[in-house]
Amino acid sequence: MVTLTSMIAKGATGYVHGGTLELEDGCTRITLPIIMKIAFSADEIQQLQHEDLIYDKLRKACIPHVSTIYGLFQEDCSDGDSGPTGLLMSYCGKSLQESPKVTEEQRRVAFFIDLFPPFLTLF
Repeated sequence: MVTLTSMIAKGATGYVHGGTLELEDGCTRITLPIIMKIAFSADEIQQLQHEDLIYDKLRKACIPHVSTIYGLFQEDCSDGDSGPTGLLMSYCGKSLQESPKVTEEQRRVAFFIDLFPPFLTLF
């Protein structure tokens, strides 16, 4: 179960909410801190889908301290249009650019991927 507890920011990809993800397998229950980014407009949804791809490429490039993506969820409206879209991810506390454990080379790779999405296939 996902519980959103606070709105953290409004950005280019929509609204960023903090919260928790509760998982249970019958015997064990764990609660994880999460971030849910929610996009409403077509432009925000497209940017959020692109962000999901970037996170996947960073993970495949073995960049450390990248949030775990639990899923990209999209509501379909009855009229055939796309409804709100949400990117559910782990909360890591700091952005990749702010993390002191990330090397300068890894920051450059992350910056490059963000600026030049056509080159994502390089990774």
